[in-house]
Amino acid sequence: MIKYLFLIGITLAGCQQNNENAKEEAQSSPPGYVIQEGKKIAVNDANPENLVFWDRYIQAHNERDLETISAMNNDSITIYTYDGNKTVGTAAHLENLNMWFDTSNPKWNTYFSYTMKIEGQKGAWVISGHEMTETVEGESIKHYDITDAYIEDQKVKAFWVYQRK
Repeated sequence: MIKYLFLIGITLAGCQQNNENAKEEAQSSPPGYVIQEGKKIAVNDANPENLVFWDRYIQAHNERDLETISAMNNDSITIYTYDGNKTVGTAAHLENLNMWFDTSNPKWNTYFSYTMKIEGQKGAWVISGHEMTETVEGESIKHYDITDAYIEDQKVKAFWVYQRK
């Protein structure tokens, strides 16, 4: 019986040590990471000004302000949408937006945003969730989008849109 109590005690002590090691490791870790080419790269909180910038960008979309959108875009902006399309350049982006505004009257309602900085990258990221409402042939359609936007030198250089209906 004493032998079993001894084994239980050692097991519990080992579990406690593992929990303490995990806590110490978590405290010294960055808030996140990405894996690139099999290597783990630290991700940290970025400048909250990126959130203000992204909110202005979305507001410009809601207001159909193509001039502001153009000014906030990097000339070679690249956009990847949930349906597999890729748009390159501000002119193509504005052309697509103009058609979309006319046919679907999209409205963005942001429900979260977070800015992060990946170690070794010049710019920063804004990950943002939007409830999207479109009006197609008089019918209101809602879906939810997540956008990963890469911002460099106060310009939107690229973004990826993921959608859930």
